[in-house]
Amino acid sequence: MSDKLKMHAREFKTMRDPNRLPTGHIKYICYLDTKTIPNELRNWMRTNPRDQKMTTEVAKTIASSLMENEDFHELNRGLLFSVESVNYDNRTETLTVELSDGEIHGNIDGGHTLHAIFDAQENETLPEARYVFAEFFVGLSSPVELAAARNTSVQVDLKSQEELKKSFETLKQILKPFPFERRIAYHMNEHYSENVAIIDVREVITILNMFNQNLYPIVGQQGLSGDSQPIQSYTGKEASLKRFLKQGREEREAVLVKMTPIIDDIFHLWETVECEFPKMVQKN
Repeated sequence: MSDKLKMHAREFKTMRDPNRLPTGHIKYICYLDTKTIPNELRNWMRTNPRDQKMTTEVAKTIASSLMENEDFHELNRGLLFSVESVNYDNRTETLTVELSDGEIHGNIDGGHTLHAIFDAQENETLPEARYVFAEFFVGLSSPVELAAARNTSVQVDLKSQEELKKSFETLKQILKPFPFERRIAYHMNEHYSENVAIIDVREVITILNMFNQNLYPIVGQQGLSGDSQPIQSYTGKEASLKRFLKQGREEREAVLVKMTPIIDDIFHLWETVECEFPKMVQKN
């Protein structure tokens, strides 16, 4: 997929990386006319570490400021994109950006602002001459570090950062046959607008960790029962995710593949315990 998108922009400037001249990243900054921001940018959101939940107080404040404040371009933090190329026509004040790789190019920060603009465009309620500050980076090899650094108004959680790093790809492939796979949230706010019961990927990892022989081997150092127990699986999802990631990519993916034949049994066992244990406690 590739898009070449045009927008009306003012106060266009070029900024080169002073530490890596002449070959470093190039950043272009400008004020964009919000009415000219193309809807096609909705297709370039994979580089943002979270989905945008427009019902939060932060999102409502952004939307309100967009509608009511003529200084929105100075008060709002703005939009940040990674793109293939940038071209600016000083005569017509036309900005042309090209995006070609969905893994690298797209919106990195300012997703709530971008969605507020799209909503106002759709409702035809955008005021005249409403601008937003924008940054376009050319030459990024990965959006991960910049996304983690910039997304600070609402802290980006660990699973969202790891999703950008493709840390769950093997797990996704293994879980594809399961009917609940479509409900798993791998990053913040995923599926929030859908009428489904969302499953945090950390919950899945927590369950699988209990049977992970790298983390909790059945046979201990003396050939008897294991020396450690999966206590973290009962105390915290975040701790379980960190322990899962600490194995290293190759090691954790290898053990997941080895576990594949019994993963269905693991989930059935977990479901049985969850459903039947409270009943047994009540009986006794």
